[in-house]
Parts: sequence; structure tokens; C-alpha cells
Amino acid sequence: MKKAFLLLSMFVTYSIFAQQNQPEPGTYTSNSKAGQDVKLVIDENNQFHITLLTGKLEQQNDSIYLRTQYDNESLFQVEFVTSTTKPKSIKMDFGKNSYYNLYDMHLGVQKINDSSPEYKAVSEYLGIKEEAYEYIEDDEQNFSFEIEPVAFIYLVNESYNGATIEKFEVPNGVSEIKVLKRNDLFSKLNLRGKYDANTKKFTVSEGRTPIVFVKEEAKGTPVNYVRPLEALQKKMWTYPGKEERYIGVDTAVVAYDYDNQKPPYVFKLKTEKSFNESLKIAQSSPDKILVVFYDTNINASKAFEKYIQRYEIQVQSYMYDQYDPKLDRFNFYLATESDKNTLKKMGITDDETVVFINSDGTKIHHCKGSTKSYDFNYYKLSSYYKRLITINTKAQLDKIIADKKATVPQIEKALLEVVNNERIYTDWEDMPPPTVEPAAVEYEKYTVVTDSVAVADYSEELPEIKNAYQLKSSHEAIDLKYKQLLDFYLKEKNLNENILKIIVSELSYDAGFTSKLFNKYNQAAKPTDFLSMDYLFQFYNQIAALKTEDYYLENPQLVINTVSGILDRPSNDFQKEKIKEYYNKLLQASNQNPKVIRSIVNSFLQSKNKTELVSAYDNYFKSFVKPNSSLIEVLDANYELENASDWDLYKGEFSSLANEVAWFIVENSQDKSEIQKAIQWSEMSLKLKTNDPYYLDTLAQLYYKNGEKEKGILFEQKAIESAKIVDDTLIDTYETVLEKMKNGSY
Repeated sequence: MKKAFLLLSMFVTYSIFAQQNQPEPGTYTSNSKAGQDVKLVIDENNQFHITLLTGKLEQQNDSIYLRTQYDNESLFQVEFVTSTTKPKSIKMDFGKNSYYNLYDMHLGVQKINDSSPEYKAVSEYLGIKEEAYEYIEDDEQNFSFEIEPVAFIYLVNESYNGATIEKFEVPNGVSEIKVLKRNDLFSKLNLRGKYDANTKKFTVSEGRTPIVFVKEEAKGTPVNYVRPLEALQKKMWTYPGKEERYIGVDTAVVAYDYDNQKPPYVFKLKTEKSFNESLKIAQSSPDKILVVFYDTNINASKAFEKYIQRYEIQVQSYMYDQYDPKLDRFNFYLATESDKNTLKKMGITDDETVVFINSDGTKIHHCKGSTKSYDFNYYKLSSYYKRLITINTKAQLDKIIADKKATVPQIEKALLEVVNNERIYTDWEDMPPPTVEPAAVEYEKYTVVTDSVAVADYSEELPEIKNAYQLKSSHEAIDLKYKQLLDFYLKEKNLNENILKIIVSELSYDAGFTSKLFNKYNQAAKPTDFLSMDYLFQFYNQIAALKTEDYYLENPQLVINTVSGILDRPSNDFQKEKIKEYYNKLLQASNQNPKVIRSIVNSFLQSKNKTELVSAYDNYFKSFVKPNSSLIEVLDANYELENASDWDLYKGEFSSLANEVAWFIVENSQDKSEIQKAIQWSEMSLKLKTNDPYYLDTLAQLYYKNGEKEKGILFEQKAIESAKIVDDTLIDTYETVLEKMKNGSY
């Protein structure tokens, strides 16, 4: 419950009454259905005071507790209406009410006293889904339903601090039960005060509520409500099949400066009288979406007006005291019979359809719905916005691709929007499978020979997602525009951060326009990818020193990580020379960075190119292992250079690569010089990770192949002993190797 200061009585001297229609002096009591007996007292001098609560003061030590008149009253006010004949059912009448009063209410029924009560939410009895409550045509209406005759009913109200459960016995012959939930705002107040005898000040807490007054004499005979047999308060209350619901949290109000508060911002939407006028307004607001409700119903205009009012209130509640454009994302128009032909051109023929249109007048989505639907209130539309903007990037990209006169800034903006927006998760059943195989490429003519189909991806949150705008441009057409962009910026002298973001995203596994639009992953590097890498090499130093708000780009290792990632792809196997060329470019741009060399070594391992592998790794090895220098010190220096994050992991990767290359020699070489180099690599790996069974086995077999048979046998025995501790599944394999070494059959 929100805690606010409550004055138990207010006394204001204020002559508010006109000479005519002046109320008579006396006491007036509220006649609200919730039974809050708030009193308005007017005296002969036109002075008034309002008494919100009455009760008894109870003092405990220094604190004074104010026990209100509601402390001993039941939450539910129940009346039984009997019939002269035996009723076949009982009408549960909740009177003229609203969703907010009924949302947290449940009804339990019990035919005999010793049976378990059967509970259901009142909303379930009424057949109203939770999302529909906000869009009931009237704010309040009469709610009632029929139940079978029962012996007892249980009325339950849930709140953040538990459930109130009240049991009532139903007398024979009852045909109707009228239920009124008392407004318990005041009943749950924990009123507490303190009196200062010196200053004669009495400080009290909490609350407020709207009040309706009638003259006390006209209030009528008070209703004697039925008292419950039992009244319980349970913190955690449930029953079989109960749907979990959000029932609010207790919020404590902080001190607020009421004297200097700003008036709330009044948010108003301007709706146009014609479709053309709405489209003109949309053109002036490129970041907003035009929502068109097509409804030819006779009451559509009234419903639309009510929808707009409700939407304004919802937006305004978040804007507080000033306009916030981030909350004002949609324009609205009610399309009727006169707009039929315009909508038909957009493919819309069904009545009660909601159409989403961008600032160019292009339909980006449509679905069934109306102003009364829960799917289009402020909160739902806000959740759709990001999805709609992502879909709109496709429409904007199509526009640029189709425009032969599109400028470089326009192409840049369109592609940047694609990579900056999140991927719209796909309806996997309808989309083409991921493409992994390399495309056939002719570098000289710059042509890409492939069948590219745009991914039919949709937002999983949007209703009728298959109606979302689908990309019309081919991958090839987009790639040609991308080449135009790269050709332009390769001539520039300064780094462009937007182009960098597009390039890095496109060269990554799944963040670029190729993967987002066409569901292509791990593709072989294509001509535009090589041009993109050229741009990264050209601005290598500027990129490494870049300071930007985009953490994705602020990384000294960005170029190395990005380029190595695409060059390492197995799908590049058909263009080995091109890959080697670009590894050398990366090596040169990075000033022989060790991480690049490791990537080159790994690429030769994958391609099983022994000559290149031995040469590359031997150079790498010699850069670390030098006469009269400590291996650990050299590793530490490179650890800092590469901006690595885990020292143990870094050492492990270094020793693992040494073992992997040495093992390659075991399996693929009989050359004495290569074997002797591999022995050095293997011995070094064991200095970093002693007693590793894999490393011991590698070194043992290298010794044996080098003619050092006794050392080979000794180290194979060490590998077996280590395997017994580390991984006993290796023992049989190593014992077989050892046996062959001993009998000369290795």
C-alpha cells in the first residue's frame, strides 16, 4: 500500500458557497458503495471540516495507536436474498463494479461442511480473460453469474501481504448473494501517532480516497451485512489449478516537496481527419510508426475516441512533468469505409484490421484487431516498437537498394540500422536452412554466383507475425551497394566509426547484415569481406587506440580478433592462397603480433600443410624461447601485449599448441630435422604443464622416432603412470604403444 500522510480531520476556513444553491448547515456522510463513512460537517458560518476516520486511541508506551472503525469489520459485505420456492441455482451478484475490484478476488464453494472448498477466480466464473479487463466498454458494469446451491461460500481477496479468506454459511432458500468488497484502503492502515506535550503537536500517518457526499438524513436505513463464520489472513494462499497473478508490492513513499512540485505534463495526440493527412504527418516523423485501425463498425468512431483518451492517459502517466519523445512513438488514424480503396492497394480487405505504416507510407505489418483489443494498448505497442523498427529497417534497405541514385551516406545509414537492430527471431519452420557452404566467386569481375533467399523472419511477439514486411532485395544486390560504400571509404584518410561497426559486424559470425537478413553463417570470405579487411588494415592503429561509447568497438585486439575469425573458417579451403595473403597482411599490420602467428599456425594445422606449418610455428617458437632468457618472462610480456585476461589459460593455450604441432609431426613426418624441432617444442610444453599424459606420450614417441629408443620407452612409461592419475581411459592405448616400442614393431 502506498503510504501517504492522512489527516484524520481537516479544518479549512473558506467561503466557497454561492448565495444560491447553498447547502444547509449540518453533517453529511459519504454514500459510497464501499461504505467509507466519511463525514462533511458544515456550520452556520460556512466553515467545514472533513472527518475521514473515527475510532479509539490506544496508548502503548510513547506510541499511540489509532484503532479505526474498520478494525473489526469483515472485508466482504454480504447480503442474502431468499426465495419462496426452492432455487435451482444461486446468483452471485457483485453489483456495478470494475476489473480493479474483482481482479484479486476468488470464490470457493462447499456443499457440505466437511468437504474441501473448490476455488476459482471470480474472473474465471465471469469468463473474462485478464487482458480483456482494460478494454471492457464501460469502466463499470454489473457483474454476476450463477452457481449451484451450496452450504458455504468462501470469499478471498489477495494482496501483496497475503490473502484474506472469509467463510459464510448460506441459509436454505437463498436465490441470490450480493457481495460488496469494502474499500479496504483505510482498514489496512497501521495508524500510529505520537503526542508532544510541550508543543501540543499530535503527529499521525497515512492515505487518501475519493469521496461522494449525501446529506446524512437521506442516507436511508443502514444495511445489516452478514457476518462471516470465519475470517482468516494467509500470507501464502493457493488452491489446485490456481493461476499465478501479479498482485502488487508494498511501496514506501519518499519525502516529496509538494510546495514546489511541477504540474504534470498534459499529453495529447493529434489525429487526422483523412488518410492522406495522416501519411503527411508520418513523413515528418521518421522515428514514429503510424497505426491505422480499419473499422467500419457504426460505433468505431466512439471506440477510437475512447482508445485515444486511454492511450493519452497511459503515456502521460510516464511523462511526469515534461514531454519525453521516447514515450511518444506512434501516430494513430481511424480508417473507415471511405479508405477502402487505399487500404486495398496495401493488400488490406478485411474489416477490423490494424495496419502499421512507416514514414514512407510503406505497410510494414498488419493483423486482425481493433481499438478494444488488449494487444494494442500502450504497454503492448511499446513492446512491439523495437520489433517494428527492426522490420522497418528491411523496408528502408529495400528503398535504398532500389534507388540507383542512392548516396553513400544513405547506404551507410541503411546498413547501420540493420546491424544495430536486434535480430528478429525466426519462424524456423518457414525459413530456409542456414547456408554454410562457400559461394563460387570470380574475384576479377566481382560477381557472386549463388541463389540467395531473404530469411522470412518475424517477431515472435507480434500478432500474426507472418504478415510482417519481407525483404525484397537479393543478397547480391545488397553486396554491390556495400562494395560501393567500401570503395568510397577506402579513399578516406580518417577512420569512420559507422563503417567500422558495419564491417566488424559483417565479418563476425552472426551480427552482420548477411546473417541477420539471409540466415548465412560461417560463409567463406567473399570479395567485399576482403575489401572490409583492407579497410581494417588501413586504419589498424586508429582502431586499436579508438575511444568510443560503443564497447563493441573499443578493443585493442579488435582487428586481430575480427580478421582471424573469418580467415580461420573451414569454408575458405578453396581459396588457400587468398587466405594466406591476408594472414600476411594482418601479420604486417599488427607488427608480428603473436596472436596472429598462432592463428596462422592453426590455419596450417587445419589444412595439414606441413611445410608451411613447421616454418610458421618454428618462427613463433623462436620468438619465445631464446638463449639466456626466461620463457615465463617472455610469455608474461606477450600476455600483456595481447591484452589477455587469464594467465593460466594463456599458458595452457601456449603449451597446448606446442603439443598439437609436435603431435602433427609424430603422425605426419619422418624428417629428422622436423622431428628434432618437434622435440624442442614438446619439451617446452612439459615445462609449462609437467606430468601431462598427453604431452608425455607425444615426447616419448618423438624420442623413439629420433632413434632415442630408451628415452622413448622411459617417457611412455611416465605417460602411463600419469594417465593412471589423470585419465585411466588412456592406459590401454599407451600400453600398446609401449609394447610396440619394446618389441621393435613401433
